[in-house]
Amino acid sequence: MTPTSFASACASRVAVLGSGAAAVGVCARLARSSNAEIHVFDRYPLGSSLAFDNTDLHGTCNTSDGSNLGYFQGLPSQPGQAPRSDDGHFSPRHHLGAALHASANSLRSLLGVRLVDVDLSATRLTLSESSTGSTWSVQAGTWTFPGYDQVYLCRGLSRPLIPSLYSELVGRPTVASSPYPLRRIRTLFAGRRVVIIGTNLSAVETALMLAATGSQVVMASRSATVPSVRTHLSDRDDLLTLAQHAVASYHPQQGGFAAYLSRHSSQWGYGFPDASPVGQQGDAVADDLQASLDSCATPSHWSHLVAPWCRAMNTRPELTEVFRRDLEHPRLRRYINAINAPTARALIPHLREGSIRIVHSGPVQPQGSGYLMHSPDGEISAEAVVLACGWDWPEQLPTIGRSSDATSTLAPAVIAVGAEAHPHLAVPNALFSLEDHLRRLFPTAVEQTPAWPAQARAYSTYCSAA
Repeated sequence: MTPTSFASACASRVAVLGSGAAAVGVCARLARSSNAEIHVFDRYPLGSSLAFDNTDLHGTCNTSDGSNLGYFQGLPSQPGQAPRSDDGHFSPRHHLGAALHASANSLRSLLGVRLVDVDLSATRLTLSESSTGSTWSVQAGTWTFPGYDQVYLCRGLSRPLIPSLYSELVGRPTVASSPYPLRRIRTLFAGRRVVIIGTNLSAVETALMLAATGSQVVMASRSATVPSVRTHLSDRDDLLTLAQHAVASYHPQQGGFAAYLSRHSSQWGYGFPDASPVGQQGDAVADDLQASLDSCATPSHWSHLVAPWCRAMNTRPELTEVFRRDLEHPRLRRYINAINAPTARALIPHLREGSIRIVHSGPVQPQGSGYLMHSPDGEISAEAVVLACGWDWPEQLPTIGRSSDATSTLAPAVIAVGAEAHPHLAVPNALFSLEDHLRRLFPTAVEQTPAWPAQARAYSTYCSAA
């Protein structure tokens, strides 16, 4: 199919850039609340997600089924596909990927969502203004797809964050610039001595997977600490109300938000620990994780407030940078980004036996066929390096026809969703945050999945523009 054959007498035409969880959520709500013709632009099929790869059997989600349920209830799905309502259960990532994939299949086959194969890194938008109104065109290389009334930006987090200290390592065959997909890391580095730069959830998942193959793994970060542990991620309305009132009342003149959050959490009986272990080794790290696990049994554990605080912060877009900065505060970071209990239980024995170690990070230099990291804790040799340093926000999308960014208030027909909306959302990339954002964007969409439009068009077209 050529771009010019996209012409349609449909009431409106919508372009969705991206194919992951945000894109699936947008398509589902558009299909329920309008008769729009929907075109999805990406190199990957709708429902493809780096975080929730339904073909990768490694890794567990660090948000609970209960906190993810609201997002999946807004999608078309087969019985049994959506997560269960359990704040204490953390599903394997591929289970959520299967649910996302099933929903995307329904949208493709039943609701007339068309897929356009393009490289999003070479895509830009063009505004065409006339006496009858304005429309957007999506340009991908030499192809132009015209006539869109709305454009939803849903490109997600796909660019690995590479600290300048390690940028010269990228491109080497024994250096992975991202831990995902985990199955690829296993294929490349199983049984080898590996340094992982990072001690976050993705680093821990990678370390566990490699240690199970006989690899000797060193995780390295500036703090040499791992995240704390949660056995629940609650989504309670009563705690959300408390957090919303507190966030609505906060002003930067009152001091740092990290201290404000901690003070209110303690007043409500869900206090975050005051101190975090720094630079512990071996059994000391394992002991701290075990103590964290044991403390999770208390009914007023701090983890019950994580999702409510994050959701509440997203209601104050004018303070996004303030909130995000303080979420990185050492007092909060390891708790907001805690690992789940099954992951902690798997990690503890590896720390005790030394197959996984945690050290302070330092420069890494090639040495012979391997690498040498100059850590403050000593020099560490390795055969491979995995960079698990997080993700960069999507780059600004080039636009023609406006002097300003397409996502500014001057161009309301271009709508950023999920990670794309990071300038306005303190925590944009959790499924419960995405669900809140979608509800605000589509307030009239039906809340439950059975009510799909009777006029859904039964066709599915995959268009190649490459």
